[in-house]
Amino acid sequence: MKLNFKTTKVYHKIVNAYNTYDWNLERTLDGGFDVVWGRKYKYIINKGGSRSSKTYSLLQYFALIMLKRKDLKITVWRNEKVTCKGTAMEDFKKILLTTDGLFDKFEENKTKGFFRCKSTNAMILFEGGDNDQKVHGLAQHISFFNEASEFGLDVYRQISQRTEETCFFDFNPSKQFWLESFKNNDRAIFMHSTYKDNAFVTSSIIERLEGYLPWNPEDMHLPKEERRPHEKNVANGTASEFHYLVYCEGFGSEKPDLIHGGWRKCKNDLFDMLPFETTLGIDFGSAKPTAVVNVKWDGGRNFYVDQLCYEPIRKLHTDLAETIISKVQGCCDYEEVESVCDSAKKSYMNDLTNGGFQVIPAKKGNDSIQRGNDKIDEYNIYVTERSKDIHEEQENYTFLKDRYGLATDKPDPHCEDHLMDAIRYAIEWICRSNGL
Repeated sequence: MKLNFKTTKVYHKIVNAYNTYDWNLERTLDGGFDVVWGRKYKYIINKGGSRSSKTYSLLQYFALIMLKRKDLKITVWRNEKVTCKGTAMEDFKKILLTTDGLFDKFEENKTKGFFRCKSTNAMILFEGGDNDQKVHGLAQHISFFNEASEFGLDVYRQISQRTEETCFFDFNPSKQFWLESFKNNDRAIFMHSTYKDNAFVTSSIIERLEGYLPWNPEDMHLPKEERRPHEKNVANGTASEFHYLVYCEGFGSEKPDLIHGGWRKCKNDLFDMLPFETTLGIDFGSAKPTAVVNVKWDGGRNFYVDQLCYEPIRKLHTDLAETIISKVQGCCDYEEVESVCDSAKKSYMNDLTNGGFQVIPAKKGNDSIQRGNDKIDEYNIYVTERSKDIHEEQENYTFLKDRYGLATDKPDPHCEDHLMDAIRYAIEWICRSNGL
């Protein structure tokens, strides 16, 4: 059936990616591989700015394939079901209502949050990652992770392993997260889109988005430091480099209110070969992750950091000391190096001491976090490429804002900061013990 959709460039990119076929290797029950003909892409990822029709175009295509494929099951996911029903489900309903003759071909169950195609029995269900039972039990042919940066890696894995065919994703690149690693996956395709790819976006939305532009439009060909400011946007208080790059151009950008900016990546093998002494930084967590980092100092202006552990104590299958010993084996002799620990957790410190660690309590007290963060910012910080959780925490570790939207000097308490704390413990101790 041909539907009278008003389609965008994004819609056609999605259709082409989904309908690209190639030979793939599939693992057999005996551990070998079979070569099979099938869809080339398991992961179709749309990264871009606001109002590019990323979500809407995909939901349009879902309506079309539901009319063609019997018993197809699609699950659309957001971080919370109530949000999914209020956004993606409403968009899907709007598509049905605004396309001639389409709404009557579907039936809606508002309570359970799904639509069913009457002729094919295909179903699209709108769910939330906050429903643990559904995350760990729901099977589907297609999953769509709407605003994928809201999902933790474990939730994604649980859903993905129960998705038979294709996982779709969309997100604004406002922060770095686990999906970036898919760039090296042969079965993943990334698509980039902006509001300029959507011919149906209204002039008022375009005006609002372009109000973020901080530079004079005539200077965009120049290096950033040579551009003049956009006088109107600056005067209106709307100019923002971060918002312009993320929501207009669909590119990642470092947040202006980051506590630690300018951290750089270093190759894993380079870190492993560094001949400098190791200091362990440890932040304990029972329900939250216990974070363990390996910090090396070159004696000058550079610290090198590697993530060793990031998991809650309550999920460990061995005791705390044994787990951390297993994580640090191969990188250092835990009995010979200093381990700077969260001093508020006395029992966990005792566990490590009894396990043979040289435990040093981290310095606490008024303004200790601010002083430690200020000390870190005096140095160049290099983090190994494999330290995914460090990169994600650092990208989202921001200052708390006051009621006027201005940054204070305190970290936002809603930020995940377990690895940031562990790094601070180690670096602050190294500096203090060396009289810096």
